[in-house]
Amino acid sequence: MEVDTNKFWEDGYLILRQVLPQSKVARWREAGLHLGKTDLLSDDVLAEVVCEPVLIDAARKILGGQPVYFGDSTAQRGTFAGTGFHKDNSDRLDGNAPDWKVDRYPIIRFGIYTAPHGGDLPLGLDLRRGSLRHPDVTTGEMVSADVQPGDLVVWNGRTTHSGNSMIFKMTGKRLEPNPSSLMVRLTNKFGLPFLYKKHPTERVAIFTSYALASPSLDRHIEYLRQRTYAIEMWERSNWSPAARQLAADAGLELLDTTQMKHDGRPLFQYYQPLPY
Repeated sequence: MEVDTNKFWEDGYLILRQVLPQSKVARWREAGLHLGKTDLLSDDVLAEVVCEPVLIDAARKILGGQPVYFGDSTAQRGTFAGTGFHKDNSDRLDGNAPDWKVDRYPIIRFGIYTAPHGGDLPLGLDLRRGSLRHPDVTTGEMVSADVQPGDLVVWNGRTTHSGNSMIFKMTGKRLEPNPSSLMVRLTNKFGLPFLYKKHPTERVAIFTSYALASPSLDRHIEYLRQRTYAIEMWERSNWSPAARQLAADAGLELLDTTQMKHDGRPLFQYYQPLPY
């Protein structure tokens, strides 16, 4: 499979068109409708996503080495509370922090959208082109990913992005999800469904992350150990022998986060920077 790695590291994201069979996407969508609050590898069906050869091949080419799965994956059903540009890495807005001392930050995330998004349809993914080189959420042209089932979106942990992309009913314009704007803050607090278009299909979006074994990954694990959602997900996770064998057969290295428990440190629902 062709993967334009130069474009990925220039733009901070890539859309791979029609690289997944429709039958697989439909199967994963159905499973995603019923997944609880655990990672994908803990589910008999959605373990296929984490171990999917297309994803692992793309991850290996982008990262330049063997991908590591560290228990960070989910299937999101319906809309979720909130929109707003952010980054996924540990040191999001501090250009002097360790995440910004590496040229190519070695943690990436894939998105599989099981219905069309982008164009005149809401609830997809907004990104800022080139933002992986800037420790802020305002730099870079806003791009709304125009995707169909079978497409694969991948972005870097330092790339500014926002889920749940909103379109105004009256104007057809897309809300620019700058977290400091009044409209975004009102939307996040009250929802304001009367202002925004609905999607004709229930949203099911599937996400999984991979990394290179590296100090950046070690730091990110330490960051996740202070996030409520990560600890709760890891404590619920259970990777069966069959899932582990599936990963081994796919050439995927596992960092076994199922063994990680809350160690007493304070947990935060929202982002908190990690000291350095």
